[in-house]
Amino acid sequence: MRVMVVMAARCVAPVTPMRWSRPGALARRPSSASPLLSGRGSTKPCAPVRAQYKRGMTLGEWCDENGEYGDKLMEEWYDPDRTVDEVTRGNNIYRALWRCSAGCTVDGEQFTWEALVCGRTRPNRQGCPGCAGHVPTDAHNLLKWCQDNGEYGQKLIEEWAEPDVNMKDVTPGTKKKMTWRCSAGCTEDGQPFTWEAPVQHRTSSDRHGCPGCNPAAPIDLKKRLGKIAR
Repeated sequence: MRVMVVMAARCVAPVTPMRWSRPGALARRPSSASPLLSGRGSTKPCAPVRAQYKRGMTLGEWCDENGEYGDKLMEEWYDPDRTVDEVTRGNNIYRALWRCSAGCTVDGEQFTWEALVCGRTRPNRQGCPGCAGHVPTDAHNLLKWCQDNGEYGQKLIEEWAEPDVNMKDVTPGTKKKMTWRCSAGCTEDGQPFTWEAPVQHRTSSDRHGCPGCNPAAPIDLKKRLGKIAR
């Protein structure tokens, strides 16, 4: 009976309140973020006992010993399922939820993303992908790029013809192919000519325009060559 009482006590024992006074205090409290943000939701009845950490110190302990960068991780921890004291600092399986602390936003809200815990503590650390320009944000997206690039940017806005994607939801340097519609009067079968091209090809210094407008590759010739090849 005494063993059962001890186990229960270990299961629900709170972390020392004094440690909550440092930056990122919410990282040491359960459910510091809404489960709706990740769609995962915790089903664990209680936190794992300390004895289960056999691979090294917890993330919380590691942050305590790593100064400003440790404070930054504590502040950015936004996981609804676990606290920083429930994962080890070298965990290479658990993808935690993080929230940017550098002002990176999407639709006016602080940018959140998922990343392995070890990816944020190892020497070649991974930071916010929004700040690095790897994903679209309010300050870095194709629509914003076009608005900042005068007449040529307005031309791209006019030529954007991708039916299922908004310009603000892609980066200016993405290699993904999107649909474009000629704004210079180039037609095919009486309709404005459309083609596919990577966004990067339209925003780089070596820009690609409408292939139908290129006199070296007339549309009718391309169509005939395509039929012969088939």
